[in-house]
Amino acid sequence: MVLQSDRNITVLARKAAATVRCQLRREMQELRSPAASPTRLATAFAIGTLLSFIPLPLLDSLLVSLVLVKFRQVNKATLLAARLVWNDLVILSIARTSYRLGVSMLPTSMISSADPAPAGKLIMLALNFAIGNQLIAIAATTGCYVIVWLGVLIVKRQPALVSGQMSVSE
Repeated sequence: MVLQSDRNITVLARKAAATVRCQLRREMQELRSPAASPTRLATAFAIGTLLSFIPLPLLDSLLVSLVLVKFRQVNKATLLAARLVWNDLVILSIARTSYRLGVSMLPTSMISSADPAPAGKLIMLALNFAIGNQLIAIAATTGCYVIVWLGVLIVKRQPALVSGQMSVSE
């Protein structure tokens, strides 16, 4: 009985893997199609990157869903790929860097004149984090746009990379 269930699980896993491979091939063919311009794909990835930098985990997911529903011309695959790359764990891991960057950007007179009460400290903490986070988001969004745009151009010019028919020269 246990052997039969193990075989069923193996068969299901193989079918799932074959389905995923088939869908990946289809998505890669769609990305290579002339209708999917490098600018359009890079813009979708940049939008996903920018929305992922919102530090509230549920809010960014809600906004990504709203963009997917509202704007039909945005490429869904690249927007979701950006969301997977810039997931909440990645964004939360750079929170300290965001704060330090915000502290370095604010004038020291503003930081030293902050209200010493806990509410004033909390406001300064949020302000420092917000400034640093936005600077990192802008840099990441711009960088991702350029990288995806160039990557799509390269993949479209090299059809052997997508089809998996690379030849090895001796």
